[in-house]
Amino acid sequence: MVLAGCASKADVKNAQELIPIFHQWLDAANYDAIVAATDVEYRKSSQQEDLAAPFRKAHERLGTTVNSQWLDTSVVTLIGGARVTVHHQTKFEKGDMRETFTFMIRDHKTYLLKYEVTPL
Repeated sequence: MVLAGCASKADVKNAQELIPIFHQWLDAANYDAIVAATDVEYRKSSQQEDLAAPFRKAHERLGTTVNSQWLDTSVVTLIGGARVTVHHQTKFEKGDMRETFTFMIRDHKTYLLKYEVTPL
């Protein structure tokens, strides 16, 4: 069930503004900062001892970010929060990819819930 909740335009903008910060952390191999910015559900749901492994793998496989362009955003408003999904077309050192960032917004705080990267 989807009900009206907490997603404001400022929350969506904040989620979109976190993407360049994510890229800075990824390019610097600052995986601890990325994991610290993830949603508690991400940290609880992972069976891996190394929560940074997916980010490390993406960085090692793709290299640094050359540029990134917004494609679209969708919002699902939930009781007590919202899920914001942002798609980017991103050129990395080693190829062009489509990035999907899913953020969870609770109490006007934005957390990374899921990160996916797929070939264009």
